[in-house]
Amino acid sequence: MSKKLYRVSNEGIIGGVCAGVARFLGVSPKLVRLIAVLFLFFGFFFITTVIYLILMYVLEDAPGHEASLHGKKPFKSVLNNAEAELQTSKKRLNEIERFVTSNAYDIEKQFRNLK
Repeated sequence: MSKKLYRVSNEGIIGGVCAGVARFLGVSPKLVRLIAVLFLFFGFFFITTVIYLILMYVLEDAPGHEASLHGKKPFKSVLNNAEAELQTSKKRLNEIERFVTSNAYDIEKQFRNLK
């Protein structure tokens, strides 16, 4: 199976070119972005900008299944999942606290000490 270079716009900051190149090379998108920014600042501003713009318009956007391979979840989704998990943990902690402070726990503890 040959790899194809795509833009990954749902992971991209500007056009998804760096994310697509990173996926194609099998490296972190942050690394490709860092290299691109270094090229911009160290004398290759014009050529880097031109290549980026050309790639942004020439490369196809990644198909749905390709776009979600590295896929980061949207921030709201992550936040909602974390909130739901926190609520579940809070309920469980309340149940444990209620049990530990109840008379049933003291009775069970006394029975365990008899053995």
